[in-house]
Amino acid sequence: MKKVACTHCGYEMPVVILPRAECRGLTVRCKNQKCKKVFEIKVEQGKQSR
Repeated sequence: MKKVACTHCGYEMPVVILPRAECRGLTVRCKNQKCKKVFEIKVEQGKQSR
């Protein structure tokens, strides 16, 4: 299992990606206190794409 990383600062979010996960269109706000930017989570075949 891997964690989702912010596409702006690289902060590891408290969200886990399972090996066969597929996802598009899910937006979240970064939990890093210095970043706080909104980004889209894109996952293909269990790997996060940027």
